[in-house]
Amino acid sequence: MPRERELAAVIGVWLAASHARGLPPTPERIERVRVKITAPDACLLVARRTSILAMALAEPGREEHGHGPVIDGHGHISMFFVHPSVWGRGVGGQLLDGLHRAFSRRAWTHATLWTRATNAPAQALYESRGYRRTGQTRRLSDGDRIIQYARTRSGT
Repeated sequence: MPRERELAAVIGVWLAASHARGLPPTPERIERVRVKITAPDACLLVARRTSILAMALAEPGREEHGHGPVIDGHGHISMFFVHPSVWGRGVGGQLLDGLHRAFSRRAWTHATLWTRATNAPAQALYESRGYRRTGQTRRLSDGDRIIQYARTRSGT
């Protein structure tokens, strides 16, 4: 579990990226993220130099779009954010590679994530690391369409 100072920095990266994309969260959403990051089964990774530049949160994959029982060998990336000051500088790729190593330590061979259909840079990053569209789409409460990606580790 992250310490309070690190937790504030992680949430700060998420807030900066959300605001930069024109998606400021509500106070209720901020509190839900705080709870999610500190959950006992959370897999939180950060990229840092002198400060935290990016954060990724994964959790055990679950049936029923996250509401059902845990699926053995499956991890779900529920949050992946890079501070806008370092967008396009390779930080996201390094963080995603680190997250895949953490998946291996947890024996998660299958990974899923959702991203906004309008987020072309994120889609390019995920595809560069072996993620492929599953064909599943959903609509968020704000009406934005999200698309699901999946990746299966092959001996790495």
